[in-house]
This record gives sequence, C-alpha cells and structure tokens, in this order.
Amino acid sequence: DTSGVILTNAHVAQFLLLEGIAGEAHCYIRTGNPATPQYEAELLYISPAWIREHADLINEAAPKGTGERDYALLYVTSGIDNKPMPANFAALPFDVAPLAREVVGTEVFATGYPAEAMLEQGIDAPLVPKQATTTIGDIMTFGSQLVDLFTIRGSSIGEHGSSGGPIVDSEGKAIGIISTKGDDIEFGAGSLRGITLSYIDRTIKEETGFSLQQNLGGNLPYRAELFKKTIVPFLQNTLQQEL
Repeated sequence: DTSGVILTNAHVAQFLLLEGIAGEAHCYIRTGNPATPQYEAELLYISPAWIREHADLINEAAPKGTGERDYALLYVTSGIDNKPMPANFAALPFDVAPLAREVVGTEVFATGYPAEAMLEQGIDAPLVPKQATTTIGDIMTFGSQLVDLFTIRGSSIGEHGSSGGPIVDSEGKAIGIISTKGDDIEFGAGSLRGITLSYIDRTIKEETGFSLQQNLGGNLPYRAELFKKTIVPFLQNTLQQEL
C-alpha cells in the first residue's frame, strides 16, 4: 500500500515474533536491482490461526503447508541510516473480487525476488527481481466453495524464496500472493500456488472485523503496538513451546 504496509506470508513474518525470545529481530526491506536494504519494517498483523496450526514449522529449513491463513502485514517504520521516507510508497493495486471458476487458463504475471541464492549463500547474496508470464493451471478451495487458492504453471519465478510475491492479472491488479510450491509433475518445473486476495480479504475480516483495505490504513504505529501488547504474547508462547 502507498502507506508503506506490505502484504506477505505468515511463514515469512513469523520470525519477527521471536523478538525477546531468541534475541533481537529485525526486518529490512530491500528494493532495486539488485535489491539493497532501504527501510526497516515491523509486524502490523499476522494470522493467529496460522500460528496456532503451524507453530511447529518454525524449526523447519524448508517448511511446507497448504497456504491456508498464510498471510501477514508489515509496515515500514524508518529508512536505513536515516534515509528519508517517501510521502507515498510505490504500490500495486489489488482486486478482492472472488475469482470465477473459469479463470483456469487465464494469463497472469508472477513477480518477485526469488531468494534461492540467499538460502544457499546467506543474507548478503544478491537478489535480482524477476517477472514471468504464465497461466492459471488449477483452482482450489479451503472449504468455502470459492476460489481460495490457485496453481500457476511453472516459470522462472518458481524458486524457493518467492513467497509473498504478487500474482497479477492482465489489468495490472494483484489477485493473489505466492504461498507454496505447486505440483511440478502436473504443472511444470517451478509451479507455484497462490492464495487469492479475495480469500485474504474475507478471512482477515473474520479475524479482525475489518477488510484488507481497512487494515492498510489508520494509525499504524498505534495498531502495531496494540497487536504487540494484546496478541503477540500468546503467539510467542505458542512458538516458544516449539523451539
């Protein structure tokens, strides 16, 4: 969002919950080509339901899951070395309208910074942005009978570390975020699965009482501090039992 809120996966953001449990936790936002640290961010929201179901994954080097409730919100708090913050951050528009079942075969664009090199070489490995054109290969539901999850066919984006990258439709709007690996045998090497923005919008409203769009605004430091004081201790306790 232009306010500096970033939508990503819970399995990415969960490590910020280790602040005070396993030392300090910092989140640096990189941009550019290759990506370089520009800003610091803090946790604004993470799905408590995901943490309860998947706390045991905190110890996994290559965690696996379905993508259900796998989302979190970060927000930019400051620039690195007092770098000035923009009045408005660059942001993708997004569409929370439910996807039609006929979406299978539709062309989409997957973008992001695949971080497989980082997993092999450490956090200083260069990250280069990639974009790939592919198509939706399959649609799935978590029981809602709506399109909650979809598979995109294999592409150059399909590496470890692409989690949280946007999947964009032909109108330039994000309709999903990459969450898990897909079935390479059925859909080609580098296949991925994305959870739909409509699913995130619907379930975050169940959890918070507010839509995704509403969760992007307001007094962000106050909201983050409130979440930190009221919900985070319970989530930390859940994770601590797994460490």
